[in-house]
Amino acid sequence: MCTSISKHLEVKNDRLYFDGVDLLQVAEDYKTPVFIFSESKIRENARLISDVFKQEYGDCYIHYALKANSILSILRILKGEQLRCEVSSGGELYKALKAGFKPEDIVYNGPGKTLEELKYAVEVGIDCINVDSLYELNLLANLAEKLKTRIGVSIRISPEVSAPSIKTGLSKTKFGVEINQVVKMIRHALEKRHLHLKGVHMHIGSQVTDIASWSQASMVAVRLANQIYEDLGLELDHINMGGGLPEDYTETIIEKDKDVPSYLWGSISISEIARAVSKNFKDLKYNTKLYIEPGRKLVADTCLLLTKIVNFNERSFGEKWLIVDAGFNILPSMRILRWYYPVINISRINERHDSPFRIGGPLCDGEDVYHDVEGEELGNPRLPKYRLLPTNSQPGDVLAVLHTGAYGPEVTMNFNGMLRPAYLMILQNAVVKVIRRRETLNDLVSYEEV
Repeated sequence: MCTSISKHLEVKNDRLYFDGVDLLQVAEDYKTPVFIFSESKIRENARLISDVFKQEYGDCYIHYALKANSILSILRILKGEQLRCEVSSGGELYKALKAGFKPEDIVYNGPGKTLEELKYAVEVGIDCINVDSLYELNLLANLAEKLKTRIGVSIRISPEVSAPSIKTGLSKTKFGVEINQVVKMIRHALEKRHLHLKGVHMHIGSQVTDIASWSQASMVAVRLANQIYEDLGLELDHINMGGGLPEDYTETIIEKDKDVPSYLWGSISISEIARAVSKNFKDLKYNTKLYIEPGRKLVADTCLLLTKIVNFNERSFGEKWLIVDAGFNILPSMRILRWYYPVINISRINERHDSPFRIGGPLCDGEDVYHDVEGEELGNPRLPKYRLLPTNSQPGDVLAVLHTGAYGPEVTMNFNGMLRPAYLMILQNAVVKVIRRRETLNDLVSYEEV
């Protein structure tokens, strides 16, 4: 099975093709900045993750995390690959249903679900609501009783397991119930006749590249499930290990940039994670389902962002700046998380990428750069100070930014009056389809009243 983004990219006659589509022609036809997805790559990722986990643990269900990217066309592709889904708001629940997911295939996470959102989830009858606190459990129980219906719930636990990157599995975060309070909370849930206690849920972080973290987290889950069985005689319907499958953000068709944090390398495979989790699940005292909630890993490497160089500036001390038309208004994780994305000049795809450039976005903000300027000032930058591109890179050239499929349309913004870009999909027959149109100037004021 083809699983590498580079296998979807091909250089022919000094042009870069993505699934058979000329990317320079895309930039000309649809203007920049523009995102372009591969339907084939999305399907490959879905099949790979599903096949690997089911090979290691047969009774496993993959739930796509909509927070990574909730464009309807992408959701319908993943539904077509027999995936389920995970939502974290009433809006995501609406989009999941709109895309055709059945309520019984949806789980609902989030530390701040409102009463209105819970009511919506109860009324449509989703599979499971993962509750974050005793307060939320009681709120849900009262709601289900008032609506005279029964709702499946799972307890989100804080397993006290860390992760190399973004951490969500510790009690010092806002998520989940402390591990020593879970059995007490389950006893309380079992007393509520309108609640169907189905499982336990955890999420230790995003981009979890440490296999020990996966092993430790699954061990905590198994021990807890066995304790619940011994103390209460309760067999859980499922254990939900959450998401966090890592993506290799350094993969590119040019030389890898090694000057990036190790957690961006995605140095462990899906197979290693599935084996580590399944190995611990063999210690369960009964058989139960395994839920997994990948988001980033399903869509990150299925997409390229095309952006054009619009300005050039050279400093007296030798630094060369390229200003492009895509900044943190389109990739906010560059500023917020100091996230790394490979950049290649597709206008000069056959030229050596060996000259150092600084790259900045178009925004009137000093932090709108493809570097970690704050870290540089403190002496510990998390991103490379320079990006290597062809020596003659200049305004008019088109750059491709790789691995940009995750956390896109949901977090883009109109800062500086910038318009959100179009999203395209290369269908399996190499036809390019607009799956989300580019904004117009009128969109900037469409929600305002004067």
